[in-house]
Amino acid sequence: MPRSQRRFGSNLSSLFGWRRPVEDVQDELELHAELRAEDLERRGMPRDAARTEVARRRADPAAVARICAADAGAGDRDSHRRQWLGELIFDLKYGFRMLRAQPGFAAVTLITIALGLGANTALFGVVNAIFFRPLPIDPEGRLVRVREYSLSPDGRRRQVDASRRSFDAVLAMTDQFERIVAFSGSSLNIAGPTGVERASVIRVSPGMTSLIGIAPAIGRTFSADEERAGDASGVLIISHRLWSRAFGRSADLAALDVTADGRRFAVVGVMPDGYHFPYNADAWTPATYDPDQRLLAIFARVKPGVDLPALNAKLEATGRRLNELYPQVLAGLGLNAVTAREAVSDNEGPLSVALMSSVGFLLLIGCANVAMLLTTRFAVRQREVVVRAALGCGRARQLRQFVTETVLLFLLGGAAGIVVAVWLKDALVALLPDTMPQQMGVTSVPLDWRVWVFGLTLSCLCGLAAGIVAAARASRSDFSVVMKSGGRSAASTASRRVLGGLVIAEIALALVLLTGASLMIRSVNRLLNRDLGLAASGLLTFQIELSHPKYRAGDARVALMDEAIGRIAALPGVSGVGATTVNPICCGDWGARISIEGQPAAQPSQPLATVHHRLVTPDFFTTMQIPLREGRTFTPADREGSQLALVVDARFARRFWPNESAIGKRVKRGGYDSPQPWLTIVGVVGAVDDSGEYTETWYLPYAQFPLSPSGDGAHVMVRAAVGDPLALVPSIRDAVLAADESLAMFEAATMTELKQRQVATDRVGATVIAALAGAGLLLAVVGVYGLLAFAVAQETRDIGVRVALGASGRAIVAHIATRALRLTAIGLGVGVAISIVAARLLRSLLVDVGTLDSAAIAVAASALALGAAAATVVPIRRALKLDPLMTLKA
Repeated sequence: MPRSQRRFGSNLSSLFGWRRPVEDVQDELELHAELRAEDLERRGMPRDAARTEVARRRADPAAVARICAADAGAGDRDSHRRQWLGELIFDLKYGFRMLRAQPGFAAVTLITIALGLGANTALFGVVNAIFFRPLPIDPEGRLVRVREYSLSPDGRRRQVDASRRSFDAVLAMTDQFERIVAFSGSSLNIAGPTGVERASVIRVSPGMTSLIGIAPAIGRTFSADEERAGDASGVLIISHRLWSRAFGRSADLAALDVTADGRRFAVVGVMPDGYHFPYNADAWTPATYDPDQRLLAIFARVKPGVDLPALNAKLEATGRRLNELYPQVLAGLGLNAVTAREAVSDNEGPLSVALMSSVGFLLLIGCANVAMLLTTRFAVRQREVVVRAALGCGRARQLRQFVTETVLLFLLGGAAGIVVAVWLKDALVALLPDTMPQQMGVTSVPLDWRVWVFGLTLSCLCGLAAGIVAAARASRSDFSVVMKSGGRSAASTASRRVLGGLVIAEIALALVLLTGASLMIRSVNRLLNRDLGLAASGLLTFQIELSHPKYRAGDARVALMDEAIGRIAALPGVSGVGATTVNPICCGDWGARISIEGQPAAQPSQPLATVHHRLVTPDFFTTMQIPLREGRTFTPADREGSQLALVVDARFARRFWPNESAIGKRVKRGGYDSPQPWLTIVGVVGAVDDSGEYTETWYLPYAQFPLSPSGDGAHVMVRAAVGDPLALVPSIRDAVLAADESLAMFEAATMTELKQRQVATDRVGATVIAALAGAGLLLAVVGVYGLLAFAVAQETRDIGVRVALGASGRAIVAHIATRALRLTAIGLGVGVAISIVAARLLRSLLVDVGTLDSAAIAVAASALALGAAAATVVPIRRALKLDPLMTLKA
C-alpha cells in the first residue's frame, strides 16, 4: 500500500478513534516502524543504528505490539491531547451542521430544554436568595437570633421573644459573642409636614450599626452618649421610606426635628433604601429597658470558630439557671439560637422543596421528551452509523459523537433558559419570605455565580443523561439489516422499548405534578373558604397606637377608646364597632401563660399552659359575629373596680373542663404564686381560627386592663351595614381625628383582603405548581404523540402489508390505540405509586387535605388519559390514509 494511502487510513482511523488489531494490519505496522525509525533519528541516533534497532524490535511480535499500543495510546501524551481536542472540535462542528440541517427539530428541542432549564434556574435563584446567598446584614454567616422557647404538649417548640433577664444573661457570655443587641418594637405618631404619620419605631440597645454592618446613607449613627441615654436621648434614625414619605427627601437633617406623641426628636441619620430591619421598621431610637421588659428580639454576632450546637448547649444551661433564679416568670422556658438566615427565611423550606421538586419533575419530563426525539432522530441515521462502523469507527467513538451533539443541544437550550430565568426573576420575588423584601431590601432574585454554575451543571448533566439514553440504541445497528433496507430506517424492538419507557416515565412524572398541583390548589381553596369562626365579609379593620404620654393613665386610654368607638358607631353605614389588641387573622400574636384554679400546679421544670391573650371592648363579639355558647360577653360595666371577668373560647373550655361547664371557674396569669389576680369566667364563645401558634384563647375586658403591655395599640373592627367597607375610611378617619387630632389611623383594610394576604405565598406557590403541571401534561401528550407518529412512520410498510392482506381500518386503529393504552396505563400505575410518596413532602403545606387524596389522583389520571387519547388521533388518521400500493413500492 502506498505511504500516502496508509497515512490516509491512519488519519481516518484516528478521526473516528479506531485502532485495528496488530495481527490484521501489517501495512500499518510497517508504517509505524518507519515512523519510529524517523523519530529515533530526530533524537540523534544515527540512521543505520535507528533502523537496526527498529528491525531488531520488530522481530519480537510482543515488542511490536507494545510499540504500537504505546504509540496509539499514551506514548505521546501531547499528540493524544491534540487528537482528543481535534475530535471534540470536529464533533461540535458536525453537531452545529446537523442542527442547521433540521431547523424544525432544533427549534422544538431548544424550546423544550429552555423552558425546563429556565424554570429550574429561575427557581434555584429563589432558593439561592433564601438559603445560600449571603444576607446583607450577615455576609460572614455569624449572625444569630437568641430566643426563649416553651414546649407544647405535643413536644413542639414554640419560639417567643426574650426577656430582659435573658438578654442580661446572654450579654455575660463574652466567650461566645463579640456583639449583642436587643430590639423591641413600638410605634409613634409622627407629626410631619404632610400630617400625622404612624411609624414603626424600633428601640435598640447600644451597638446596632456595628452589629449589622450597615451605616446610615445620610447623616450619622447614634453616639455613645446617646446610646447610654437611651429613651431620654431624643434622637431618631429614620428609614429611606419614611424620609421620602413624610419629609419629602429633605437633605437638611437639622431641619427634620419632629414631634412624635408629644415628644421632640432630632433626626440624625437616614438608612439606605430598602433597609427596614427588624419588623419592617420606619425608624430607630436608643432604648432603656426595664428589668421586667419582655418581647426583646436579641441578635448577636458569634465569635469566629463558635459552633452553633455547642453554643445552644451553653444557652440551654443558661436557661435552666434562669428558671431557678426567676421561677415566676421564666419557669419552663429555655434559650436557644438560630442563624439569622433561619430567622429571616420564615419557614420557607417546605414550599421551596415543593417548588424545586415540581420544576425538577418538569425538567425530567422535558429530558425524557428530548431523549425520545433524539432517539428517533438517531434511529433514522442508522445508515450513517453502519458506514462509520465499516470505516473503523468503534461504538465508543460513535457514542461520544452523539453525546457531544446532545450536550451541545442542552448547552444552547441552557443559554436560552438563562434568558428565561432573567425574564422570570423579578416575578419570583413573590416567592421570597415577606421579611426579605420588607427588611433586607431584596426586591429581585439576584442571579449570581451560584445560579450560573447551577444552570451550566444542570445543562451538562441533562445533556449527558439524554444523550447516553438516545445514543446507546442508535450506535447498535446491524450492518446487514440496514444495508438491505436500502436506506430506509427501521426501529428495532429494543429502540421501541426505550421509547416506550421514556413515554411511561413522562406520564408518571406528569401525574405526580398534576396530583401535587391539585392538592396545593385544594389546600389554598380550603384556606380561603375555611370557617374562621367569625364573619369576615363586610368587616373593616385598622390600627391605632396609644403610646402618647397623655395616655399613660388607664382611665385616659379607656376614655379615648370609648369616645373614638362612639363617634365611629354614630357614622352612617356603620352597624357595629369593636376593638381588640390582636387581630385574630394577622399582624402578630400575644400569648399568656396561665394556671387553672383547682387543677394541679405545673412543676418548676414544666412549662405552664399558654393561650392566646386578647383585650377586647364590649361590642367586639357582636361586631365580629363570634357566637356566644354559654354565659355572657362583656358589658360597659366590666371596667375598673368591678369583678374581674374573663371570656374563653370553646376550645379553652373543652381542654380544661371537658365534662363540665366553665362558667364560674377561675384562671390567673402566671403560676399559682404569681401576684396576678384570679379571673372569673363569665362566658364561653365560639372558637376563632386564629393565625397565632397557640390553640386556645381567652379574652379580657380592655377597660379592666388598659395598661397591660398589649394595650398600647388596638385593632378597631368596623362592620359596614351595606356596600364596600373601604368606602367608610374617610369618614372614620375624620371621626378618629375628632377624638384626638394627634391620633393616626393606619393599616386600613378589609378582613377579606387580610385573609387573602395570609395565603398569598401559598397561592403563588400553588399557581406556579399548577403552571408547571400544565406544562408537564402538554409535554407528556407531545411525547405520546411523538412516539405513535414515529411508530406509524416506521411501520408504514408493515401497515401497508396488513391492509393489502385485508386488515380493516378498525384493526389498524386497535393496533395503534392498544399500544398507546398500554403505555398510558403503565405510566399511570407508576405515577400513582410515586404520587403517594411525593405527596408526603407537601404535608406541611396542606390544610385540611389528606396526602392520599383519591380525588386529586383521579382528576390528574383522567386529564392524562384524555391527553393521551387526543395524542393518538393524528397518528391513527395518518395510518388510515396510507395507500397500500404506494407503501409496498416504497
